[in-house]
Amino acid sequence: MTNEQSPGGDEHLRHQWWSQGATVTNQQPRVGTGVSARAPYSRADARTGGPGAAALFICGVLMMAGSTAAWVTTTIAGHTASQPGIVGSGSLFTEVNGWLTFVVGTVLLVLGAVMIVSREPALRLLAFLFSAIGVGFGVSYLVRIIHDVSKAHATHNTTIGWGLVVVLIGAFGSLISVLVDLRTS
Repeated sequence: MTNEQSPGGDEHLRHQWWSQGATVTNQQPRVGTGVSARAPYSRADARTGGPGAAALFICGVLMMAGSTAAWVTTTIAGHTASQPGIVGSGSLFTEVNGWLTFVVGTVLLVLGAVMIVSREPALRLLAFLFSAIGVGFGVSYLVRIIHDVSKAHATHNTTIGWGLVVVLIGAFGSLISVLVDLRTS
């Protein structure tokens, strides 16, 4: 802050702050003149993300964790084996790719983190797009796995693993949190 003399002889305080992508200068009258001026922009006044952004962050973590966990569990002759979503080489479930849901979860985590400190409309639209993609992948993979399990041989017990359920919870949770955030803004 610097004190400057105006052409009329009144002393003014000069404040600068960042607003809408440009530096704004506000010349504020001296205390006691009876004239009020707008206070400088502060970080506390910024419209930051609320619970929706934090929920998006958490849902991204859930999708990432679920992608690495068991998507299919099979029991044959008392032995149990599971296959995570990120492994899909040479088995009945090769068309299911957990890496895609892992990437979508990572993008949602990053968008949630950025939305915590910024309220840009483009971020909310990107979050909606990736949430919808995550729901699409999750439901598509669930349908594919259920279809493949129903065709499997009846001598062993094959079930949906908890990892795919967590992916679906993260995907639907992110979509709901983004929709609520879009509606309230």
